[in-house]
Amino acid sequence: YLEDEDMFDGGREGVVPHSSIVAESDLRSKVEAALDGLHAELGEDFCESVQPQFDGKKVRTYDSYWNWVVQDAIAFVGPSTSGKGNKHLTNRATPELIETLKYMQSTATTEQEKTISLLLDELHSWVNKVPV
Repeated sequence: YLEDEDMFDGGREGVVPHSSIVAESDLRSKVEAALDGLHAELGEDFCESVQPQFDGKKVRTYDSYWNWVVQDAIAFVGPSTSGKGNKHLTNRATPELIETLKYMQSTATTEQEKTISLLLDELHSWVNKVPV
C-alpha cells in the first residue's frame, strides 16, 4: 500500500499512508545523523558508557509540611536560642516534630535543652489545634 498516498482508505485499519512512512524515515535519518555527530565528537567508548542513572525504586518522596517544620526547629534551637519566633513552629506542630525535638533535647547543650523544653511544652498544647 505504499504506491500512492491517494489510495489511503480511512476504513482500512493498520494501513499507513506513504507520506507517514516518508516522514518517519526523514526523522530517523536526522536522529541518526545527530547521534553520529555525537559519537564522532565524544568517541564510541564515551557514548557507549553513558547510561541513564534514574531508578524509580530509589525515588524519595517527602511530605514538605512536616519536613520544613523540622528544618525550622533545627534552625530555631541551633545558633540562636533566644526563644523568639516560635509561633511559626507551634502553628505547624506535629507528633513528628515533637519526637524530633525530644531527640534534639537529649543531645543538646544545657542552654539549648532549656529552650527546647519550653518549646516542647508549647507544642504539646498546639499539636491538636487547628492552625491559625
